Amino acid sequence: MKSHCNERRKQPTKTTHLAMGPPPPSAQQGVPRILKIMTARTVLGGAVAMLALAAIVDAVRPSRGCGSPSAFEPGAPAQRYEIEVNDPEFGPVPRFFAVEAPTGYSDATPLGLFLYFHGQFGYALPTAAETTFNQYGQELGFMSVFPQGLANEPGVGLSLCGTGWNTGANGDTDTCLPDTSGECCYNSCRDLGKCTTSDKRCSWSTCYDDVHFVDTLIDYLGDRACIDLDAVFVGGVSNGGILSFAIAHRLPHKITAILPCIGLPLVNHGDRPPPIAYLGLFGSEDEVVPIDDKPSRQGWIYESAADMAAAYATANECSKSTIIAETPVDKKEVDFSCVEHPNCAGSAKVLSCTYRRGHVPPRNHVGEELTAWFLKDYLNRTNTRLAVSVVDE
Repeated sequence: MKSHCNERRKQPTKTTHLAMGPPPPSAQQGVPRILKIMTARTVLGGAVAMLALAAIVDAVRPSRGCGSPSAFEPGAPAQRYEIEVNDPEFGPVPRFFAVEAPTGYSDATPLGLFLYFHGQFGYALPTAAETTFNQYGQELGFMSVFPQGLANEPGVGLSLCGTGWNTGANGDTDTCLPDTSGECCYNSCRDLGKCTTSDKRCSWSTCYDDVHFVDTLIDYLGDRACIDLDAVFVGGVSNGGILSFAIAHRLPHKITAILPCIGLPLVNHGDRPPPIAYLGLFGSEDEVVPIDDKPSRQGWIYESAADMAAAYATANECSKSTIIAETPVDKKEVDFSCVEHPNCAGSAKVLSCTYRRGHVPPRNHVGEELTAWFLKDYLNRTNTRLAVSVVDE
């Protein structure tokens, strides 16, 4: 599973430490999904302000952070934050993430939330700097968050296998051939007896629970920023894209759509997906994560791109047959094309796109533009401003 992403290996240095614990008192009650007015008192220059928050039925599901100041500076360059997560196997573990909040953020307007996961050897801040998701977040109204994967142990720099994500397939000997290269036995997995230096057993990531980290992070962000909890999207490149499938499998109640790029589940780890929207983006000449279920050149075995799209189509009650989907980026990458399973239940969309390249994202930020196009329909309803009135008392 090596060479999952060509990203800079420079580690970020500036970190903001955010305390875990309950959200501010005015945010603890949350905003219900029924048409209802709630009030919370804040002091503005000696005057008492009455914040009236109106939630529109089935339009948005505001998080508990709505109506309170955000912990994340709107319009600022991506900043690195630290929280402590209680890992099910290892107890308290420091975890890191970067945030880009759009300019003009208001605690009365629930934003969409887009979580984007770097590839093997990647880092959150360089990923934020090298992508253009913040540009589209400004236009469409979503906050971009870039979680940081772990290396050998928390706080240790780049290991031989690098930073990355535990996608739940570690140690499954059906996922790799006997002569597979790129196996790694991280200290965390060795501590749990899941691999040894001489018997790596198809291991290639740490054994920290990254999906639990994501679960905790979504709650944390929603408590400290105004988020539409029905507009939470997960994307990622390579190993980060593979993680998106694991997140969908374990957290379907929190995720609206996944958008993996050059990442597919290892064999037998992508079946029975939940009924959430899906956009896959893959290089047709990829030999690291092949799209046709043939073993990779290192010896790893993945589900095919067509099978994963079909599985999400079944989960969403879409048509089994596909149609050609026209997108704004069709002529911006070599042999770019998308197929869609139409007629899905509800508002779900299921698409799978390919372009003629190997294990690299599309050129010229085509992936980000395609992501924004896909998310636009889901975010149009999110840009519904909650009624806020300020009166002196």
